Amino acid sequence: MSIRLMHLADLHLGAPLSYLGPKAEQRAKDLESAFFRALELAPEKNVHAIVIAGDLFDTFNPPPELVQRLKVALARAIANGTPVILIPGTHDSHRYARCVYTRESFPGVDILLDAGKPVRRELNGHPAYFYGFSGGCSNQGASPFRRSPDGGLHIALVHGSLSDGTHWSQGTRDFSLRPEDLRLSGFQYVALGHHHNFKEYREDNLLAVYPGTLEGIKFGENGDRHLIIAEIDERGTTLERIKHNRRTLSEIRIDLSASDIRSAEELATRLLKFSDLDGIIKVSLSGLADFLPDVQAIEARVANSFFHLQIEDETTVHESETIRSAMNENTVRGIFIRKMLERIKHGTDDDRPATELALRLGMEQFTRVGNENQQTLD
Repeated sequence: MSIRLMHLADLHLGAPLSYLGPKAEQRAKDLESAFFRALELAPEKNVHAIVIAGDLFDTFNPPPELVQRLKVALARAIANGTPVILIPGTHDSHRYARCVYTRESFPGVDILLDAGKPVRRELNGHPAYFYGFSGGCSNQGASPFRRSPDGGLHIALVHGSLSDGTHWSQGTRDFSLRPEDLRLSGFQYVALGHHHNFKEYREDNLLAVYPGTLEGIKFGENGDRHLIIAEIDERGTTLERIKHNRRTLSEIRIDLSASDIRSAEELATRLLKFSDLDGIIKVSLSGLADFLPDVQAIEARVANSFFHLQIEDETTVHESETIRSAMNENTVRGIFIRKMLERIKHGTDDDRPATELALRLGMEQFTRVGNENQQTLD
């Protein structure tokens, strides 16, 4: 027989999400809803326990009303017969003096604060041992990353970094693991948290998994997000991944040099092809622009076609038609353009981005003043 675990991590409930502006509060509710929906799904999916591998909260001192809502939801899951086991993360670490896990009680929830000290649960006729390892404790000395010799299934909850020797980085506060630590540990399943995208590592009958976020929190957590159900026995683990997010983050790059976009109106029309009322979208503009993209104006023009849209302007304008047509004017604007082009021509590569930005900002100001003067004359 096997046991079925719902593996959650990095919910970051209470995160400010300030980059979303007026949509931040609604998006924060999305994150809560994703967590509550996961808990409610546990009985339907025949889950024997729910494990949360750190950063349930975005801060060690979350708002009391948020804590109360979570207490109610967790108590309901436990009352329905599903145990909940969790560890702190880096954001909600128990190393902080006023950490929510040390000053609040969560009745029935197993909160693993002592590194490597297991909690035993009887699940579906199996003895199951759960161990917690999170930021601030070391994988050296007194609490080695090893299971006990007791018979049964052994599951580690880890909030930290599993380094594969390539592109994964770790911070000084991270609990760090290497692949060889996993191989020598004796665990059947390692429930990881801290990195926000899905990743799995298999070795014989051991499986270690980063489940990723249930809803994308920041750009880089793009595309579909999944709820992870791990079915574990002595022979190994199988995973079920269930699409769970209700809104989707995506990033789009538009190279204006390689496009037929020649005006702000044409750019707005192109952006509307990506319209999605549940979409949280970042558009990066690059290449040579024949016009000066007024990012704020374009965002405002198409905003109602997205949940959130932000545009990053990485274009260059010093060789654009707009600049060429104005550079020989006998005006303050013409003098400004000629001076800036000289600086770009003779400046260093390090100086060029700042000079390009100064040219762009200056042109935007000339355009804005010109529009205001025209309105006054009208």
